[in-house]
Amino acid sequence: MSRFRIFFKRSALLAIMLSVTGCVSYPTFPSATEQIPALISGELAFGAEIEPAVSADLLKMSDEMHAFIAARKILDSTIPYTRFRRLMAGLVDGGYFSNHYRADGTYSAQQTFASAEGNCLGYTNMFIALARAAGLNASYQLIENYPAWDVNAGQLVRNNHINVIVDEIGLAGRYTAELVVDFNIVQPDADFARPTLVSDAFAEALYHINLAIDELNVGDLEGSFAQLKRAALSDPENKFVWNNLGVFYSRLGKSEVAQQAYEVALSIDNRDKSALAGMVVSLTAQGQLAEAAEFERRVYWYQRRNPYYHYARANLAFEKEDFDEALVAIEQAIDLRGNDARFFAFRAATAGELGDDRLMRRSETLAAKYQKSNSPAPEKVNVSYYGKLEVNGS
Repeated sequence: MSRFRIFFKRSALLAIMLSVTGCVSYPTFPSATEQIPALISGELAFGAEIEPAVSADLLKMSDEMHAFIAARKILDSTIPYTRFRRLMAGLVDGGYFSNHYRADGTYSAQQTFASAEGNCLGYTNMFIALARAAGLNASYQLIENYPAWDVNAGQLVRNNHINVIVDEIGLAGRYTAELVVDFNIVQPDADFARPTLVSDAFAEALYHINLAIDELNVGDLEGSFAQLKRAALSDPENKFVWNNLGVFYSRLGKSEVAQQAYEVALSIDNRDKSALAGMVVSLTAQGQLAEAAEFERRVYWYQRRNPYYHYARANLAFEKEDFDEALVAIEQAIDLRGNDARFFAFRAATAGELGDDRLMRRSETLAAKYQKSNSPAPEKVNVSYYGKLEVNGS
């Protein structure tokens, strides 16, 4: 079931924690953007120019949406918080938050309003369009999370969540604050999530990246590339575009070109772990093992603190029937996140293969215990991290 959360943010001093990483330096690629025209032309992938997908007008209001604003008399009030309350009441009364969540529902504002369903990116598009029409200052906020292993798809999926910030909201003239509206079915991890205010162009790029993944998953390579090209044209400063393009070229077996795409991502954010990990994959494929090791050193700490990295290692070891190694890896995952039912189910299966019935039964009990509170599997939205899928917009 879809649900939403609303909470206030007030200004506060942030305590900054510095982690010891062994004085690791990070690369810079100041000339990487010169490679962009070639990367998005289509020639390197298909030997011919590929036209970009049609640009999406994510926030365009329909006549029905304008009528909704009028019918609820939202604009009759001069108080921003009152307009906000009327908008929320209208959406609740309209059934927009009851059993209409779709993981693959990457929709525009109009599409989400008309169908009363969608994923968090779709609902966020709709809310921002309506909020702005109601005279509210609404913006996109990105929350990055670490990747989770998707057993069915056999890939790491990074669930980067999208929500809404409504600024300059007054409460009965007492104070102003930021209001965050969160259409969230997959809870961001509080220990890792990093909220960042992003532009409309950034959100449009994410929208096209979502569609690119859908096309890639059904084998439409040209359709996927056309969506990625549109994403790049929408916001060339969106690092996820280039991470995803790196994965795309890797899947075509073009590791040198994939490396160029990751270099563009690193020219935007030279500490981005997905791009650094992508460099490991592309350099290794080219036989440049010493260079790959340097990049792997930069993501070592990040990997070791990510339970889903160890879960991925455990899955790969299990597939190779190296059950001792699988057990070691899944224990490391459990040490980092001891309430994920999937980890205990996996440990039960591994213990069964090793003939440890006691550990198997205890693991099955814990898997059943934590299954009740586990979040649904992450949805789709973005590609990368070790050549696997990365996701935005739960």
